[in-house]
Amino acid sequence: VEGHPTHPSAATAAFTRGRLLRASLGRPAEAARSFARAIDLGVPRSLEEDAWARVVDASVAAGDLPGAREAAHRYDVRFPDGRRSDEIARWIAPP
Repeated sequence: VEGHPTHPSAATAAFTRGRLLRASLGRPAEAARSFARAIDLGVPRSLEEDAWARVVDASVAAGDLPGAREAAHRYDVRFPDGRRSDEIARWIAPP
């Protein structure tokens, strides 16, 4: 991802790295950055909505509520009828 960011699979690799960091390694802050990187690199459209949702989830898990709310806003703009909108709203709702 870092060494070859223009490679056609770089965005998918960043997405996969984010999944591993979040689910297997318990490093949500790094996972959020990796999902954001995947988006920046042009993750395939089929993964884009999930990538945004995962940025929100990982940011919340990392304790970065402002970052999670910003990502949630960007999700809502990009996917106004998103399939994960309700779930994301619950993640960022005040306690």
